[in-house]
Amino acid sequence: IMVPTTCGRAQSRSKPSFRAGLFGILAIVLLAGCAGRPTLLPPEEESFAGETVPVHFVTMRALSGSPDVYSGARALSASYGRVDVGIPRDRTLGTLPTTDGRPDPARHFHQNGIYRYQRFAQMRDAALTASGGMGVSLFVHGYNNTFAESLFRLAQLHHDAGQTGAAIAFQWASLGDPRAYVHDRDSALHARQTLAATIEGLSQGAPTRLRLGAHSMGSLLLMEALVRLSLEGNSAAIQAIEEVVLIAPDIDFDLFAQQLAEIDLPPSRFKIVINREDRLLRLSSVLAGGNARAGSSPDVAALRELGVQVFDLTGLDDGDRPGH
Repeated sequence: IMVPTTCGRAQSRSKPSFRAGLFGILAIVLLAGCAGRPTLLPPEEESFAGETVPVHFVTMRALSGSPDVYSGARALSASYGRVDVGIPRDRTLGTLPTTDGRPDPARHFHQNGIYRYQRFAQMRDAALTASGGMGVSLFVHGYNNTFAESLFRLAQLHHDAGQTGAAIAFQWASLGDPRAYVHDRDSALHARQTLAATIEGLSQGAPTRLRLGAHSMGSLLLMEALVRLSLEGNSAAIQAIEEVVLIAPDIDFDLFAQQLAEIDLPPSRFKIVINREDRLLRLSSVLAGGNARAGSSPDVAALRELGVQVFDLTGLDDGDRPGH
């Protein structure tokens, strides 16, 4: 989340307290809503010499009349498509420069084309053909994400990590509003059956194993979908999964342990990226009555005892002020 300097001015406090700290977190989250959000506008200069990452998508967002194509409203059924994301040449590896205006293809992530498919099988087969038989990486975004932000982030992760195969974004109906935490949580759970069906469908066509990833609240959605597949006895879909990577999972620690026990996958296939200083997950913990979140649990040993691989990034400065 980018915090603008023009939307407000923070007041100094001489004696910080828990309450003041909570209000500080809220201020960061709410100020982020003042920042411009990127859209899927094409660049003014149509010719582009940089790299393009095709990102296929499944979305439970409703169609929008805006340049973002899909909104934060919930749709009754899923839609499918592909956005070809242009990677700017002039940027630092790991960064995601965007603009809420007309993008400069040399400096900003942008779209080089938007395509829609009528059926899931069409999208899946197109993605697998484009992957060259190298498998599928499916990513579920987190809270307070717009359609464009989620696509650009997946393209950036896929490109910078040197991933091979198809990149597929699962887009649930986040409102893209930092004040809509409860709405987003409900929207995430509303999409769990569609995500389960998406994983099952990909397992039927993938020539290699599936790589699943999720961030923040998207981790709750992904875990719930995997629980559903396991309880339904869909072993073929579950066993097609090579790894599950959860980044800053916004899940109650006890619930995470229960989900892990109900999913028919070895815990060693789960990789959990945590930050014990994640202030947004600290706020989520406060909203949840003080229960620790898996993505910011101070008890790293307890996480490892579950059998998962834990990557503790506490203390690393990545420029993300809330540490999320």
